[in-house]
Amino acid sequence: MSGTPIVVCGHCATPGKGLHRCGRCLKVWYCGPACQRAAYASHKGACHEAAQIRTFATKRVRDAVRGARVRACHRCSASVRSTGAKPRRCSRCNDVRYCSRTCQKADYRSHKTECTPGPATPDTLRPNEVGLGTELDAMEIVSSTGDLGATALAAARVSAAYISVGQYADADGYADMALTMAHLAGDRAGEAIAWNNMCMAAIGLRQLDRALHCATEGYAIADTLGDSHRLGIACCTLAGVHRRLDQVAKAETFARKGLAIATATGDRPLELRACICLATALAATDMDTEGLELYRRALDISRALGDTGAEIEIYANVAHIMRGLGEHDCAIAALQRAVNVAHGMGSHGILHTLYGSVADQYHAMGRYTDAIQWHRRALVVAGELGDARAIAVISADLCTSQCAQWAPRDCADCWEEKWRRAGRT
Repeated sequence: MSGTPIVVCGHCATPGKGLHRCGRCLKVWYCGPACQRAAYASHKGACHEAAQIRTFATKRVRDAVRGARVRACHRCSASVRSTGAKPRRCSRCNDVRYCSRTCQKADYRSHKTECTPGPATPDTLRPNEVGLGTELDAMEIVSSTGDLGATALAAARVSAAYISVGQYADADGYADMALTMAHLAGDRAGEAIAWNNMCMAAIGLRQLDRALHCATEGYAIADTLGDSHRLGIACCTLAGVHRRLDQVAKAETFARKGLAIATATGDRPLELRACICLATALAATDMDTEGLELYRRALDISRALGDTGAEIEIYANVAHIMRGLGEHDCAIAALQRAVNVAHGMGSHGILHTLYGSVADQYHAMGRYTDAIQWHRRALVVAGELGDARAIAVISADLCTSQCAQWAPRDCADCWEEKWRRAGRT
């Protein structure tokens, strides 16, 4: 249905369209000023409480967003504080900054390939960031009711929202809260969801042994419940963890089981996930042809479902296969598409990984100047996110590219700095 929804006046209960909404809590409608004044005495308590919760949630999500947005020069990495000048912002994507017009002009050729129309104002939240704010708001309201099951589900949704913006430590905390609440409420399905979210957060934090434990617990619960959808998700999650642990045979087994469940039940989102898991496992065994066919199938499903996160993952994985086949230009094209989708999605938590992949590809092609430029971009994003491990790894890779550009053999000083930053001395 289209048009303005029918709501009911909070004082006289008269239904109608176009009623005036309370400007503080944004939850109650009135016929007009007279009804709003008459209801104020009884409404003000709940109104102020709801407004405080909404303000608190909005502040928390904006703090999370601030930590994930790049504030340094997109070309030379100079910060605003170091230059003392007001930064210039790309007027199209509203996402990257430059310390001067010179840097902006010099970076145009490279940036135009990843520049997508952004929000109208720099402080406007992107869809996944709005989703995080909505889930935080909902959890504050639900938790006040004392319903453990509903609170567990709300905490799991907040955890998933934090994963979508790349804030894995917060995601892990809320997943642990969801698991505790679900256990107290006796909600086994809620426990399975919490274990899955905790696994995703552990993967983001690079705690693979812990991720395997979480995935195994979730699989056991889903198998006990007999829920084919949850069992399929658990199979895909286990396949992903086993692949990251280089246990390719187990990864392929669980991925094929998940795909069989999705095909039998007609579950398209699960089919998408299973196709990606199986294609990735097959790529690790050099079965590139079947893997590429599965990625094409997954890409069609992701576009039909509007799943941009899956689209990013598919492009990145296809680029890896193309690099192994020696198709370097195709690999660069796939990675740049992934970067464009990530920018449009506002998923800054994975941008430094994508930037690093582009840099590695340029390095493999012998285009060291481009590799250095992309490594510096990755370093800026990792610095803004405060990811110390990523900073060390990217710094080491940047030194390697600089050595390759400056001299035919590695610079001893640069190598010493590289190992020092990586924490290996």
